[in-house]
Amino acid sequence: HPVIQAVGEDTRHLVRATPETQLLWSVFEALDDPILIIDGGEMDDIAGRRIAYANAAARNLYRLSLTGSNLLVSVIRDPEVLEAVDGALFGGFNSTVTFTGGGAQERHWRAFVQPLIRDEELPLEGGRQALLALRDETDSRRMEMMRVDFLANASHELKTPLSAIGTNMDILTMDLGENEWVEGTQKQVRKMRKLVENL
Repeated sequence: HPVIQAVGEDTRHLVRATPETQLLWSVFEALDDPILIIDGGEMDDIAGRRIAYANAAARNLYRLSLTGSNLLVSVIRDPEVLEAVDGALFGGFNSTVTFTGGGAQERHWRAFVQPLIRDEELPLEGGRQALLALRDETDSRRMEMMRVDFLANASHELKTPLSAIGTNMDILTMDLGENEWVEGTQKQVRKMRKLVENL
């Protein structure tokens, strides 16, 4: 099975060749989000954190080979992600962290980390392992920044004319006294000012 080859010769014991297992790995391979399975090793040995499996999205992202295992720290260097992986491996904690990846174009990622539970029915065997799933949030982050910039610019551009209209209405009130038209305009200006403040 091609997915079995992807985990490398030294980690073939991770996969039992059952139809359910093959379906599971096929699903992992089809996912757009990068998925990594991390071997724990010893707690005080950072070189023991190795990538036992990477789906196609992760291999393309980090240029991982189909054979052999890679040090996690050589692929992901963000300390919060590494700490979250250790928490899953040696503390059994689920966690979610955000980080920024380098490269030619900066990308914003959300990492979901959880320990893999040991059970006779699961296809994973051996030492401690954790699942690391990554979600690219670059586009959503960019859209959020565009929204914030638009609101800030719109608020700034509306304040000046509203201030001028309000001042003119005050002058007209002094010249004309009580006037239904002026009062209606002032009421609308106050409404617009509240809307701008809420932006």
